[in-house]
Order: sequence, then structure tokens, then C-alpha cells
Amino acid sequence: MNVLSGIRSIISSIIRKPLISLVKLNRLPEDPVKELKLDTGKPILYVLKSPSNSNLTLLDQQCKEVGLPSPLNPLCPDWTGPGYLFIGRNSFITRLFPALNRRYQQRMQKLTEYVMKHPTTEVQLVPVSIFWGRQPGKENSLFRVLVSDVEDAGVIRKFFIIIFQRKHTFIRFSKPVDLKLIIKDKRSLEQNTRTLNRVLRVHFHRRRLTAMGPLVADRRQLINTLLSSESVVKAIKREAEAKKTSPQQARKIARRYAMEIAANQTNFMVRFLDKVLTWLWNKIYNGIKIYHSEKLREIADDAEIIYVPCHRSHMDYLLLGYTLYRQGLMAPHIAAGINLNFWPIGSILRGGGAFFIRRSFAGNKLYTAVFNEYLHTLYKRGLSVKFFPEGGRSRTGRLLNPKSGMVAMTMQSFIRGVKRPLVMIPVYIGYDRIMEGKEYLGEMHGKSKKSESVGQLLGVRKVLKRSYGKAYVNFGNPINLHQYIDTHHPKWESLRQKMNNTGKSINELKPTWFMPMVKDLAIQLMQNINDAVVVNSVNLVSTILLATERNAIDRKQLITQLDCYLKILREHPYSEEMILPEGAGESVAQEAESLGMLQSATHAMGNVTYVNQDEAVLLSYYRNNTLHLFIPSGLIASCFIHESVITEAQIIRQCKLLYPIFKSELFLHWDMNGFARQLRATLKTMAELGLIIQDKKSWQRADVQSQEFSRLNLLAETTQPMLERFVLMVPLLNQTEKPSRNQLENQSKLVAERLSILHKINAPEFFDKKLFATMLQSLRDQGLITGGQGKGLASTEALDKLFEVTHHMVRSTTQRAIKQALRAIKE
Repeated sequence: MNVLSGIRSIISSIIRKPLISLVKLNRLPEDPVKELKLDTGKPILYVLKSPSNSNLTLLDQQCKEVGLPSPLNPLCPDWTGPGYLFIGRNSFITRLFPALNRRYQQRMQKLTEYVMKHPTTEVQLVPVSIFWGRQPGKENSLFRVLVSDVEDAGVIRKFFIIIFQRKHTFIRFSKPVDLKLIIKDKRSLEQNTRTLNRVLRVHFHRRRLTAMGPLVADRRQLINTLLSSESVVKAIKREAEAKKTSPQQARKIARRYAMEIAANQTNFMVRFLDKVLTWLWNKIYNGIKIYHSEKLREIADDAEIIYVPCHRSHMDYLLLGYTLYRQGLMAPHIAAGINLNFWPIGSILRGGGAFFIRRSFAGNKLYTAVFNEYLHTLYKRGLSVKFFPEGGRSRTGRLLNPKSGMVAMTMQSFIRGVKRPLVMIPVYIGYDRIMEGKEYLGEMHGKSKKSESVGQLLGVRKVLKRSYGKAYVNFGNPINLHQYIDTHHPKWESLRQKMNNTGKSINELKPTWFMPMVKDLAIQLMQNINDAVVVNSVNLVSTILLATERNAIDRKQLITQLDCYLKILREHPYSEEMILPEGAGESVAQEAESLGMLQSATHAMGNVTYVNQDEAVLLSYYRNNTLHLFIPSGLIASCFIHESVITEAQIIRQCKLLYPIFKSELFLHWDMNGFARQLRATLKTMAELGLIIQDKKSWQRADVQSQEFSRLNLLAETTQPMLERFVLMVPLLNQTEKPSRNQLENQSKLVAERLSILHKINAPEFFDKKLFATMLQSLRDQGLITGGQGKGLASTEALDKLFEVTHHMVRSTTQRAIKQALRAIKE
């Protein structure tokens, strides 16, 4: 160990205790040995960007916590010196006096020489980034500059940062640099050293962008730039001509739109929200579970991320941004509905990175141009963005049909040209229990949606008195826009050239392939969100209790049914990204009880588990979060409602006939062949559970007196509501002379409402008009229904055949009830 390293070791030991006691360090990843696949049996050399005793002390402490060798120890017997390396300080002084960095470059050269002389020694060069606080962007306050991070913060700045931001310090371990790919025998020592130095500098620059984002211009400056862009200037000119007003007046309107839209993200507000939300989550949740976040950090180093989450609650706006910030990533800019832009929430959200979007542009070309240019500016500057493809919150618990507007604008920005690749990350957000449950139920029963207001904000104090279990964030399979568009339309670059040559937008050029591709991408995003589903105890218990007649079940039967569902889901997972609860049915039931979802009544013949009336009506919401997972098993079980024995070929044929309807409504990811494979695999699992019995090429259901038959019946209930809606709607189509689309949807809703009242169906979604609209659109897309677009609707022969199959998979009691309701509406 040389003299300088010895001095650093002494300083490190002196400042260790006060530094560690003051600084709350956030480590990424949590387990670097496991996640980065580090081999502690081989030499590990840590590389940091700048010389710093405090950084070295924190690194040493973290290495001891996770079981990595200390950077202060020698690398290996034949290496003189400690196990760390600095690139050098990049500052004004060292640029004037390069000799100050010479010793760090000598260490780099020494490493290169060592690797060249010992090619068989596998040195793991692990870059480590330490960020003291989070980057403020452009700030005018000297105090904010003092307490905000630069990675090369000096002693004075670190003092202020430790005092004011000690809870915002991050350490990130990165994957080892592959020295064999960088250091080549054919190159000289100097060339290899320069190459290695350049690779490491680029690496640290990317890590900084990932954590902090680029420097952001002042909001007023950004708006001025926006209004000076070619597309907005043209839109202002068109607006002036169309409204017969002056260009100056039209520009004022455009500025008003820009002020209404643009975020005003500040580091102060981001830190404030971080503290408030940390308190809030601890108050109302029992923890936030995050899955597959490691893929984000890898992608963010080389691309700009666009987060595309499902939308279940107002909490989604805050939860995802908070999660990303806590994962050491830049806080995203968030597309928020204009309904949230009320005092004081609007200003707070805007400061946290929210930009506001109107529900409908309604032919307002000037507003469209300003918003398009603003979004493109965010992408062009390398800022991460988050938007909800569904547009609004789901009131039913299932994914809504995506709105293609933001997806189209994102694709248009990519084609126009951005600095870094754009990657869309689907995100599943789920909760054990949602806060807006009663509000959603009221809306499903016909009550008008309440506008967001200060009054609603004051009502939050009631929310804080309850616990809502856990919240879940799972990051799904990414979609690289370059790869996606290359696959679907390889000649797309000709459109970019045409846009650049003519100065026209995609909306003006109107390529025929663009919007179909956007719609396909939107559907793919929804499927990927479903792939990342997190199944919790409430989802599973709701699925079972909703299948029972009175939302009550024998406790032993509940446990057995839970074990049955868990086996089906574990044997053949819906996707690699899905997350299932750990343990067996008993632990799942206990967790649901701890959340207050289940009640228990003791009885001499066995305890009965039930759900109270207030929670019963929300069962369908929680079930619908995970309904898509049970479609193969539910359809198979429904095949046995009227048949005791059925061939495998018949099962596959019937289920495949119905699959397109289920696929469009629930965003299932299988193609027809993949679905058939899943059906065959599920048949075997159901046979292992004793629900069905194989007899050569046929399958036989369990004895009607057995517990297995009861479990099969409960499983069939997962698909019954959708089958019932189909069996209800088709006769209405046939008994009315070419009804309009709206007429058929309204009649279907009326009949469903009547059935719900007569048979006490505690599922408001059963008569949701939107679900009938989705089903009708699916049938039209398949060519099973003709007409529409101003013409009356009519069924086809293929639809009638599908009706016969479906009718045979619905329970007799339901069939009779539907016939009675249809007669009533006819009379």
C-alpha cells in the first residue's frame, strides 16, 4: 500500500463513524452480489469517478454490508495497491493544471498493463456511482445550489448536502466492465489506457443522466422556445387566418395553452413530495412491493424511458413517480388530466413534474400543435415521461380500451427524430384495497362522477384513518420503438425524410400505415401490462367468493379452492413477469383476513367464511384485476356445465371459437395456437387436481357428489359473466330489426340491469354499457356482425353458430332468466 492510500485509509477510519451515522445511504441494487453476478472469489477492483475520502468511506461500509471485499484491501497478491481506482477530478482547476490528475491516469495505465500481462486473471472492474442528493436542473437560489448534487461535490458542498440532504444519497453498483472487450493485444499500452478511460467516463456520464436527467431549461424559456418552433408558428398563422384575427392575438392564445400545459418541475418540490409521500405511504400502506426494477436501470443508461402504467387510482400519479425516484432514477414528467389542475394540487403536481392535458382536443388545431411540440420537446431533451394509455381510471378493475392519442404523438416524435432511443415500459400498478371503492360503485350505479376539488382534498383525512394493505408496482416487458416500427413497417424512414423535406407533420401527410400501427402498439402495451400482473390474496379470495351464491363458503373449502387456483397458476404461468403470492391457501386466506376482507362465523359443522355487505359489492373489482389469468381454466370448466363427458377436440374447438371475444376484452396475449397449447396444458393440471378425468381422447368431469365437482363449478364462474353478456346480446340483435349500435348497447344494459336486480348480482360491471360496446366491436371486427357506421346491425350465420356453442356453456337457470328478461323488454 502506497503512502497516499495509507493516508486515505487513516482519514477513512477517522470520518467513518460520524459520516455513516449522518448519511442515510440508499443502495442500488439491494443485493449487488446476486443481481450483478459478482464472484467474490475473483479480484474485484472498484472504480469511482472522482477522488473523495467520504465516497471511499461509504463504499467500504457498503461492501462490508453486502459481503464484498473492502476497497481498502489489496486487490490480489501480485497487485501493489488497494482495490479501488479513481478516474480523476473533472474540474476547472485540473483542466488548467492537468498534472494534478496525472497520478490517477498512472493508476489507470497500471491496471491496463496488469491486464495485458495477466490475460488469464479475471479482474472484475466494478464502476460505483455515488450521488449526494439529486440534481436541481437550473436553479437560481445559491442555497439550493449548495445543497444540490454534483457528482464531484467538494468538501464545502458535501458539508451542506450532509446537513440538509443526508437521506437523499445514493450508491449504485454497476455490472463489471468486460476488460477483454476493451483491452486488446494489438493496441499499445497508451491506446488501451485511453480506450478504457473513455469507456469509464461515458459510463459515469450515462449513470448521471439516468439518476438525475438532463439540465432542464427555465419554464418561461422553454415556452418561448416552444412558441418559436416551426410547427407552432405555422399553427398560429392558420389560427389567425381561420379566426380572422391578428397573429399577435393567436400567439397569445398559443402562449396561454403552453402555460396551461407545461410542467414546472423543481428539485425543491420533488424533495418535498418525496418526504410527504414517504409519510403518506407509511400511514396508509403496509409497504410498497416493487418487481423487475433492475431492467429499468439497464435500459435507462442507453435510452429514454416512457412509462405506460394502468390506471386504478389517483394514487397512481404519485406512487410510480415516488417509486422511480426511490430507485435512483430521474423523476418523470407525468401527463395528468386537466381536472387535477385546481388549487393547490395543480401547482404542487406541476412542481413535481406533471404537465396537464385536456380530455379532448375537439378539433382545436392550435392546442394540438402546442401540445405535440411540448411533448416532442420533452423527448428531444432526454426527459422521461409517464402517461396512462387508458386515459382515465378503471371503475371495473379491468383494463380499459386504450386511447391512442398519446401513443400516436410519441410515435410521431420518434419518427421526427430524438437524441436517444425511446423505450416504452408497461407498468402494472395494483393495491390490496383501493381508496376510491365507494366512489366507483356509485358511478357504476349511475351517479355522476364528482369533479376533483378542494372539498375532496379535505376529505382525505378520512382516508388516513384506514389501512389499505400493500401497493404493488411491477415493470413489464419493454417495447423499443425503433425495433417495433422496423418490424411493422421497415420503410418508415422515408416518412421522416418527407417530413424534413416538406416541413409537414404526420397528420398532414397521413400515411395509411401509421394509425393501424399505433393501435396495434396500444394493444400490445395493454397486453404487456397484463403480463406483469401481481396477484394478491384479495384477488384470489374475491374470485372464489364471487362464484358462490351468497358470497360465503366453508373455510376448509376456501383453503382447498385457493390451493387449486395457486396450482393452476404456478404450473403454467400466464407470463414470466407475473407475480404470485407465496405460500399455500391457508396463508393467503389469513392475509385476506388481516386486511379485513373476510369475516368468520363458527359453526359445529365447520367454520364459514364470508364477506360483509359493504365489501361484497367490490368483489368484482378485485377479481377483475386478475380475471385474465383464469380464462383457459374457466372456459374448460364451462364446457362441462351441461356435459359429463366431452372430447378434447370439442373442448379446444369451443374455447377457440370464443377466444377472440375474451382476447379483445381482457387483452390476452396468446395467438390461437398458443391458446390451444395453454388449454391442453391446463387440462392436464385440472386432471392432477381431480377436477376432470381423462378417458382416452375424452375428458370426464368429477362425480357430481364430490368436492372436486364443486371446485370445478366454482372455476366455471370466472367466465360465466362474459358468456352471459354474449348470450344476452345476440337474441336482442335478432329480435330487433337492424338496431343501431347505440340502441343495441342500451337494450343490453337494460336487460342486464333487470337480471342484476332479480337475481341479486352484486357486480355493477355486469350491466356496464362499455363492456357491451367492447364485445359488440369485437364481433364486428371478426365479421360476425355486419353494419354499423350509420347502418343497422345484423347477425351472420357464423354468429348464430357461435351463439349455439356459447348458450350450451351457460347455466340453465341463467338461460331461463335471460329468456324471461328478453320477453319483458319485447313486450
